[in-house]
Amino acid sequence: MSYIANELLENSVKYCHQASQLPITIKLYIDRKKIRFFVTNCISQLRAANLQGVIYQISHANPEELYISHLEKNSGDEYSFKSGIGFLSMINDYSANLAWKFEAIEDKPQVMSITTMVELSV
Repeated sequence: MSYIANELLENSVKYCHQASQLPITIKLYIDRKKIRFFVTNCISQLRAANLQGVIYQISHANPEELYISHLEKNSGDEYSFKSGIGFLSMINDYSANLAWKFEAIEDKPQVMSITTMVELSV
């Protein structure tokens, strides 16, 4: 559970649109059967498009094969930021279900709000 919380927080801080000065919010819901993390932050339109590409790839490929492929590809590229390794690790190592919600911010057209949800079975 701490790995997932750390990964979500790390991604939120690393990719947030700092100029927007909008907060990062983290929520945790625990019940008898599920643990759900919700992290909301703001990212640029470009990062949102990149993330949507990563999400598409994750949702349309075998997560284990994609994880290995990305590890091999990223081993020589220390500047890679589009891989989704953290998300794939959550899916493969923790059997996590992931979902994302993208929302426009009315008074900041260059920025999008994104909520990432990670759900684990207890």
